[in-house]
This record gives sequence, C-alpha cells and structure tokens, in this order.
Amino acid sequence: MIKGIWAIIAVSSVLLFSGMYAYGVAGNTTVENIGVNPATTFIEIEVSDPDGLADVIVMKTGGIRFGVVLFCAPTITTSVILEFVASNFPATITVEDCATRPGDVTEWAINSAGVVRCTSGSCLTPPEQTESLNEDVQSLIDDGTLTVEDGEKLTKSLDKIIKAINNGDTVTACDQLNKLIKDTQKLIDRGDLDSLEGQPIIDAAENIKSGIPC
Repeated sequence: MIKGIWAIIAVSSVLLFSGMYAYGVAGNTTVENIGVNPATTFIEIEVSDPDGLADVIVMKTGGIRFGVVLFCAPTITTSVILEFVASNFPATITVEDCATRPGDVTEWAINSAGVVRCTSGSCLTPPEQTESLNEDVQSLIDDGTLTVEDGEKLTKSLDKIIKAINNGDTVTACDQLNKLIKDTQKLIDRGDLDSLEGQPIIDAAENIKSGIPC
C-alpha cells in the first residue's frame, strides 16, 4: 500500500479515523472513503484498481490541481491512499487509465463528509452497480461466508432493485435498498457476517441510492 500525502507532508494514524462512506465505481477502478477524523475533517480516500495500475490520479480544489499520482507501468500497487484536509473541499479526483484505456478519464466529486460520487466518464450506472454487488454477495454465498438462506435474502432484494430501476420505479428500488441495508446490518449485529464483508455491502447500497437518487 502506498500513501500519497496531499497539502501536508505527514502520516496520520488510521486508528484516529472512523466511518465508511459511499464509493464511486468506474470500470475496474473504485474510489472509496476509508476513514474520517470528525475533529479535523481529515479524510482518507482509497483509489483501487485490480489490474495493478494506479494510473494518473489528479486532485483538484476549485479547479486548481494540488496533487498528482502517476503510475503508468505495471506494478504490484493495486491501490493508493490520498489524504485530504478541510481546506481541500470541495474536491475532485480525476483518474486517467493511461495503460489499458488511454484517454479514458473519469472524475469523482468528494465533499467534506467524505462522500465520493462518480460524476463523469466511465461511471457505472445504478443497475450495473447493483449487478456488481449481486455478484459480490453471490461470492460470499459460494465461499461459505454467508449461508444460502441469509444470502438469498440479500440477492432477492438485489434482483428486485434491478427490476425496479429498469422499470423506472424508484420508490420500490429505494425501499429495497433500505431493506438490503437493514438486513445486512442485522447479519453483522448478530455475528453472522463480519463487518469487513458486511460494511462494503452497505456502502455499495448507499452509493446506489445516491445514484438513483433516493
């Protein structure tokens, strides 16, 4: 893991941070808030790309660039952590995949609460995000992390969400997303699903809600 320090050259302990927020998805790249210090609005954002390329990451505030990460060759790096302070907001991250998709530029907006939203470029649509989440939940069933019974409760909600979005029924889609979040939290609370696996489901559902929007 490589840390990119912006605005100040300092390393801050992740132990000070709490909270997980929605993330933006574009192609193989995800952008996610992994921690926030409420006292200082010091936020860590992780940019992940499973093909092992961090690509070109440009960070801007008010249209002015204040940081850049450049990895245009295959490396063992699959993610980079970007650190923001209050003065950076509202901010954007622009990612250009210079190795596998030259010229493919995607932008994410980040607000002072650390909520990340894919705003332009190859952003996944809410149905695509829901399909991806459905695949993730199915993987948890397949590897035994979730029982078939518990997993099917989640996948049934996801199937209803996809159908509702495609039919333009945002009320049902939002209701089912809230149900999915509630059911996932119940699994975490009773110890049937570790928070490391459950929280990303909740975060993804919240991000889909913001994309509909609910």
